[in-house]
Amino acid sequence: MDQAATDKKSAIENDPALTREEKDAAKAKVDAEAKKAKDAIDAATSNADVTAKQTEGTQAINAVPQTPTAKTDAKNAVDQAATDKKTAIENDATLTREEKRRSKSES
Repeated sequence: MDQAATDKKSAIENDPALTREEKDAAKAKVDAEAKKAKDAIDAATSNADVTAKQTEGTQAINAVPQTPTAKTDAKNAVDQAATDKKTAIENDATLTREEKRRSKSES
């Protein structure tokens, strides 16, 4: 269980797409899943139960998502702002074609 948690936390830490906060939150989820799995293993009453709980715990640890949201959301917001600005320029009837082209290349 400890090795699965260590491996997953290492993968999280080495993911350049995640912010520090996202890394910390994901690693905390890994720790919570590892604790839950260890508690289930401690409560197991047979070797088959121990093996099953170990497998379930490893799967739960590996299933902790490494989904970057902060950087993706920020990039999407910038893209949307650029699209909105270009649309506004294109729809401005007071600008000539050349002024529109120049304004869009400057945005």
